[in-house]
Amino acid sequence: MKYLHVLFLAILAVSCQQIEIIENPQTGTPLELSIQGVIDQEYQTRANDEGFVDGDRMGVFVVDYEEGLPGKLLTEYNRANNMCYTYCEENGTWKGAGTIYWRDKNTPVDVYGYYPFENVVSSIDAYEFEVKVNQNRKAEGGEMSSYEASDFLWAKTAGAQYGRPVTLTYGHLLAGVQVILEKGEGLTDAEWNKLPKIVTADNTVRMASIDLANGTVSVNGTYDRNVILSDEGTSFRGIVVPQTVEAGKSVIGVTIDGIAYALEKEVPMDYVSGKLHKFTIRVDRRDQSGDFDLSIADQQVIPWENDESSHSFEGRAYVVVHVEEEGTLKASLQSSGVDIPSIKNLKISGKMTTEDFDFMREEMGQLEAINIQDVKLLRCAMEHINGINYHTRDMDDALPINAFKEMNVLHSIILPKTVKYLGSYSLASLHLNSTLVLPESVTNIEGFAFDRSAFDIVLPSKLERLEGCAFYGSLVRGELVLPNTLKYIGGSAFCNVTSFYGNFTLPASLEYLGDWAFQNCGTDLVGDIITPTFMTSIPPMAFRANFKNGTNLHIVDGVTRIEEDAFSGLRFNSSLYLPDGIEYIGNHAFDNSRIKGELHLPSSIKYIGKAAFASSSISGELQIPEGVVVIYESAFANNDGLTELYLPQSVNQIQNRAFEGCNSIRNIFINKNVEYIGDGAFERCSGVSTFKCLADTPPVLGSDPFRYMDFDHAILEVPESAIEKYRNAEGWNKFKYITAYHELAVGLSAVTSLNSGASRSTIIRSEGAWEVISCPDWCTVSPMSADTKEEISITVHELPYGSGDREGQIEYRLKDKDYTTYTTIHQYDSSYEEDVEIVLQKASAGAEDIPVFIVGDGFDAEQIRDGEYLELIEQQMEYFFDIEPYKTYRDYFTVSTAVAHSYESGIGNVVNHKETRFGSVDDCGNFRCDYNKLKEYVISVSDGINHGNLNRSLIILLLNTHQFGGTVYMEEDGTTICFCPLSDDSYPYDQRGLIQHYAGGRGFGKLAQEDTYHYDFMALCCCPACNKTEEYNWAKRHGWYDNVSLSGKMSDVPWSHLIFHEKYNHLVDVYEGGLGHARGVYRSEINSCMNTYIPYYNTISRESIVRRIMNYAGKEYSFDDFVTNDRIEIPE
Repeated sequence: MKYLHVLFLAILAVSCQQIEIIENPQTGTPLELSIQGVIDQEYQTRANDEGFVDGDRMGVFVVDYEEGLPGKLLTEYNRANNMCYTYCEENGTWKGAGTIYWRDKNTPVDVYGYYPFENVVSSIDAYEFEVKVNQNRKAEGGEMSSYEASDFLWAKTAGAQYGRPVTLTYGHLLAGVQVILEKGEGLTDAEWNKLPKIVTADNTVRMASIDLANGTVSVNGTYDRNVILSDEGTSFRGIVVPQTVEAGKSVIGVTIDGIAYALEKEVPMDYVSGKLHKFTIRVDRRDQSGDFDLSIADQQVIPWENDESSHSFEGRAYVVVHVEEEGTLKASLQSSGVDIPSIKNLKISGKMTTEDFDFMREEMGQLEAINIQDVKLLRCAMEHINGINYHTRDMDDALPINAFKEMNVLHSIILPKTVKYLGSYSLASLHLNSTLVLPESVTNIEGFAFDRSAFDIVLPSKLERLEGCAFYGSLVRGELVLPNTLKYIGGSAFCNVTSFYGNFTLPASLEYLGDWAFQNCGTDLVGDIITPTFMTSIPPMAFRANFKNGTNLHIVDGVTRIEEDAFSGLRFNSSLYLPDGIEYIGNHAFDNSRIKGELHLPSSIKYIGKAAFASSSISGELQIPEGVVVIYESAFANNDGLTELYLPQSVNQIQNRAFEGCNSIRNIFINKNVEYIGDGAFERCSGVSTFKCLADTPPVLGSDPFRYMDFDHAILEVPESAIEKYRNAEGWNKFKYITAYHELAVGLSAVTSLNSGASRSTIIRSEGAWEVISCPDWCTVSPMSADTKEEISITVHELPYGSGDREGQIEYRLKDKDYTTYTTIHQYDSSYEEDVEIVLQKASAGAEDIPVFIVGDGFDAEQIRDGEYLELIEQQMEYFFDIEPYKTYRDYFTVSTAVAHSYESGIGNVVNHKETRFGSVDDCGNFRCDYNKLKEYVISVSDGINHGNLNRSLIILLLNTHQFGGTVYMEEDGTTICFCPLSDDSYPYDQRGLIQHYAGGRGFGKLAQEDTYHYDFMALCCCPACNKTEEYNWAKRHGWYDNVSLSGKMSDVPWSHLIFHEKYNHLVDVYEGGLGHARGVYRSEINSCMNTYIPYYNTISRESIVRRIMNYAGKEYSFDDFVTNDRIEIPE
């Protein structure tokens, strides 16, 4: 069977709210999708058979996965809809009619292709295709032959991942027919050759119905005429629709010298999709009459062979030469009489050496394909690069240095099956269209073997050595599979090879790993980094690779040093735990490494170099182990997630900018031996509330080490005997509050709760033994004492309703010292029980209630006890219904709430976390929470909401922050959470505007935004902040976004029925602008709530909302009823 491989060599981009356009690092422009095609032939009789000729066109569909599952192929609203790609034979590339971008780095796609291309695909599951009745019409005037025009190819690649080449493997969906007429008795060769012959495939239906989603074919229609096969000279070829011809009917018709003969079969003839049905028919001449007897001598069903008509293969055959003695390739070709400079496709057997490759490079400039699979390589020059030293020697089974270097016309190479060594630059500066499969015999790859080359590659499974710079500087693409036989990876072996992907696993057999080995290697590598057992030192730049979803680091025992830049730029999936035994961490070792959590340093560490952990996203508490003497320049700079810092007694110097930009640090603890704090050491640490410095003599300060620190509120704690010294010391005297340090501190200064009580955990930090000396009898502390720092839990017991508020203190004492501290406890007596449904409104219309659940996050006990919380909830409900059509249809909704207590008031952000009930976070204006926790809470509290109707309900999360903005979280099945802050902006951007826009419009109404803040065409906008076309297509696939259209034609827009309606024709028209773009997207009215937050939904939006209300309420929608009940209330 013939397969056509179409390679999508693209790195694509992402979608709207969290979209980035992946750009070419050299040009800054989005990377365009390009396509290459080759054939995986059943018989290797030709070279370089892409299978397409100049101007051929194919259609491509790309469909995103949704929630981890494959999306459905539709005629439109896919990521790519019938995109036309045209083949350019001159350079072997495909040009798309447009550009396709990935949705994001984590969303796979299914890619579908078909050939030949048609401008309109009106059906996916019943695409009609007809084979030609006369397939013997040859190509002329730029038109393909009728035989080729009868061939339908289809392909699908499922689950293609971002950053990897996408291979479409094309196969024939129809059935091939080949008829060979064999000369029998009574005919001379001359007579046989002169006889005119016509061959037909009889009694077949020519119309096919094809499902483009799965590649199945069915017969469509009835038989009309026999199909005339193409005369290939030695045989006749044709294409028919897969089907069954009844027994007893003519299957093959043969007309010889004007006389027609029919060949029948006694059993049904089954034509099978993708197979070639090969008939050998013997023709004998009768002695007396001169007529002919025809019989089927042989019949086979075989894979689809290459043919001489389809896709114009003329002129692509190999020139085959056998070289008896190495070094005589030129003489062997000359003796065959071929024109050497014009050879395009060459197949060699026999023996070759360096001189033969030199000859090919110098004198065969038109060579496009080379097959040396059956060649024995002898005495080939090899150049081993060792540092800056070059060692040249001759070797057998070695591809010599510069073998194919800069043979730019080459498209395809098949290497010898016995080759063991790939020499330096042997495959350099090549741009192949086909995948280069390295033979399994290859064990060694020398430095720069693939320098500046670009093609797909498959690595062998028996590699032993990759010399320094083996792949350095190349653009080869492939899966990074390092075999267990690999012992040696030289320095920079994969440096800057960005197109490798796959599961990153270092083989257990590895004995050496050079500096910079994987620096900037890969695109979307996956897996963990597990260091080899032989290592005692991690080489510089060794693992600065590109992992798709981050990685985890496992350093084996025995490693004592991590050299400079060893892991810089990596993304980690969790906190970083470095094992005991590591003593040295070099400069920039983890710089910009994006650690996802805390950093845990081993007690063995003695040295942390410059910028070792700069900009590495460390969060939480950082404790520097005893034994570290100097915190070097920028060692931990720009870690804005750090909250606590503790330096041991061994530290005596903090160098310049060591902790610059750690703006979330609240508490800093510096021990007594620090003598110097350098320039800007704590610059932009603006969140510091307590700075403890135990040095009896104020450390010498460099230039402005505390710049941008909040001196009016931060407290400087120093030894009691040194207070005056600090008050008079330059730089230290900027602190407004300088107090005595005491060796006991508790993390929670206050705990609040409602009647149901609370349980909180915190840390007591102590230099010695401590104990709880008093505690209210309605509270419990565990443990009550400890010898040093300890985590404790504070439990506030239940308070009977109606008992009134109560207040108390938990007091802690540092043993043997006259010092105490405390935690204040406030428990409020509330009128409402926590986490119990409160019904604010009950539906009185419709067959089914439409549930709306409004709940707050970030509201503490005092706000709830004072009634502020419920007042705000009720106000949001009134805002929701204070706009048409919700005013008119209010009785269809049941609205409820519950008291959800948060331990802290307000909403945190990605830097400053707050302990709220649902974990709401303001992520640069996009709000999020623990979605599953919130959904399960609503289901557990509400009587009317369950897993079955959650997608037909509405959850509104009221956020205790006065920021203007909002977010709608929407799942594939329609489940919706609307985040609405308590905006204190003026009309129309007030709290009412947010509820009506986000909850009523986007949340329940499933409406699109109609604002315009970009002035580009939406489909062409390359702004890194948006991909609204993808958002639009995704919503339309679910039946949403009725209020916008990508077509500006009155007949196409969803509101076409309103434009000339007598009630609405003065309002409704087609206006350009919406979904954030001024061009290429259209809305129905000049202004609305979905544009500027005014209390007015435009007419199509009101209709869409009413249609949804009727659907959810179990009632039939009527447009006439909508018009009758509809009230137009445009604010002045």
